[in-house]
Amino acid sequence: MRGGSVRWRGSSSPRAAARRAACASASPPSSSRSLRVGFAAIVVALPHIGFAAIVVALPHIGLAHGVGALESAMAAYGLGLGLVDAGCNMQAVAIEHRYGRPLMSTFHGAWTRGGVLGTLIALVTHRWGFASPPRCS
Repeated sequence: MRGGSVRWRGSSSPRAAARRAACASASPPSSSRSLRVGFAAIVVALPHIGFAAIVVALPHIGLAHGVGALESAMAAYGLGLGLVDAGCNMQAVAIEHRYGRPLMSTFHGAWTRGGVLGTLIALVTHRWGFASPPRCS
């Protein structure tokens, strides 16, 4: 500390640090808890909203009669997938914090193994003739 000044969160002036500390202490104690509860509700709701967007958008992709309709449906589908992905990752981070050790790398490794295994199964069943591509006429 230079000259006896206290720095708080990178603040350059002691007066600004004192102002921030006063504002933080003036907030009611329940506000941080309500923020956490509100954030938790959003994190839980994100995948549900995303799944709803996917369910609505997927039939529209197949039934689109124009490029604009197809682009809109694909954008809604991509938004839904993004919401599901973001919500699931936020929930995983919360679980990781509660557990106290890194877990997401293990889950991502298992997800990758599952994707590779599913691809291999699809290749094998395709060679055996179980999975035939649809015929368009």
